[in-house]
Amino acid sequence: MENKMADFTEEKIQKVWEKGIIDSNAKPEEFRKDTCGAWMARNEYGKETDEGWEIDHVYPASKGGDNELENLRPMNWANNRSKGDDFPSYSCAVTSDGNENVSTTKRKTVNEELQKALSNRYGN
Repeated sequence: MENKMADFTEEKIQKVWEKGIIDSNAKPEEFRKDTCGAWMARNEYGKETDEGWEIDHVYPASKGGDNELENLRPMNWANNRSKGDDFPSYSCAVTSDGNENVSTTKRKTVNEELQKALSNRYGN
């Protein structure tokens, strides 16, 4: 998958980070979870570490998805690799168990409302 990290301003990175799932057991400015339930650390953006994360294109860039905020979300880097160019269903590689990330093989599907909005936007 093409990495477009250099294309994002710090402001856009922060806005995407804020779309992460808040867990009441963690400081939201430091830790959030992705759609697979995996932990991400704000200061680990762009790193392939346990809590490293990237900006995922919900509707893949390879299929015409753009960098508009609606199409972006934070995702643990391992889940972003596992998801690849899949849409609307994709595989997760990592989830959490308590305060640790653990391997998984679960499947997820983009929620219907977002699926419809993105499919209409990109002509599918």
